[in-house]
Amino acid sequence: MKKRVLLVISIIIILMGIMALIPSINMGTEPAWHAAAKIVVGLVGLWVSLQKTGKTKTALLVIGILLAAMGLLDVLGLFNMVTVPVWHTIAVIVIGAVAIYLGATNMNEA
Repeated sequence: MKKRVLLVISIIIILMGIMALIPSINMGTEPAWHAAAKIVVGLVGLWVSLQKTGKTKTALLVIGILLAAMGLLDVLGLFNMVTVPVWHTIAVIVIGAVAIYLGATNMNEA
C-alpha cells in the first residue's frame, strides 16, 4: 500500500511542478527553481516507489515533511515568493500529513 501511495503522491508532485512551469495555467505563481524542485522530488519518489526493494518509508517521511513544511510556510506567510490558491496550500499540507503518517507507521510496504 505504501508504494502505491508514494507513487500517487509522486505523480501529483510532478504534475504540480509541470503545471507551475506553464504560464497559461493561471493557478498562482512560483519561481522556476521551485517548480523544478517539485519535479525532482516527484521523480525521486517515483523512482523509489517503482523499486523492488527500497526506502519507501524514508521517502514518504522526507516528501511528507517537505510538503507539510512548504504548506505551513505558505499559510504563515513566510514563503512570500509563491502565490497559490488557499485550496492548493491545504492540499499540500494534507498530502504531506498523509505521507508522514504512512512513513511513520508499520503498515505493509507493498
